[in-house]
Amino acid sequence: MKYLRKIVCVMLLFTFLGVASEVGMPQASAGNFETLAVTDFLQLGDDEKWEKSYNTSLGKFKIRFRKLLWSSDAKRYHLIIWWNDKRITDGYCPENGYGYAFRVFHDEATDRIFVVINSVGHAVMFGYDPINKKMEKFVDSNNYYNNGKYPYIKVDGDNDLLLGFLNKDGKETTKYKLFWDASANWFGYKDVTPRWTPPAPTVEYSAPSVSYNYVEPESEIYVDEDVVGS
Repeated sequence: MKYLRKIVCVMLLFTFLGVASEVGMPQASAGNFETLAVTDFLQLGDDEKWEKSYNTSLGKFKIRFRKLLWSSDAKRYHLIIWWNDKRITDGYCPENGYGYAFRVFHDEATDRIFVVINSVGHAVMFGYDPINKKMEKFVDSNNYYNNGKYPYIKVDGDNDLLLGFLNKDGKETTKYKLFWDASANWFGYKDVTPRWTPPAPTVEYSAPSVSYNYVEPESEIYVDEDVVGS
């Protein structure tokens, strides 16, 4: 039952994100962030890889994620990232039963590339820092307060970068807007979780009850008998 619940939550997560297949071309926008690539939870075969590369004004970015044929569960997936053909990340991800999902973002303001790796219950975002000349983990969902279990990182329709959390029913419980802070050379964040506002009290107006007692005025008809009888 627990396994089935996790599968349902994965489906809810990607239904919410609107992911059906990999995005081939970025969408035109007026904001700073754009989505270059999106995947479902990758179900790679043995020795199968997922790979992307991008050229920017700062340099060439390349990422490769491969499921290893001969490896322990602790090192089932091999992640390599290159910057200008130099290997800057070389690590492993464990077998988790569901695979890993990827998103690649481009910040038009800084011309930087960021990569999100999503597993069930955890999301991290990496990027190459040309100032410090190394790969940095800029965002880790475990470092943010939340009351939801399933995190995501995406670019919305306004081209804002968001970190959000869903509960087991697919309802969004917590949401942060992420923004690049040039002075800190790091991401800042703002809590943009929609707050519940109680409805205004309903005032029932009742018109006052008014009773109308109509009294017909008394009237006398005087008849001049002489006239009548003449």
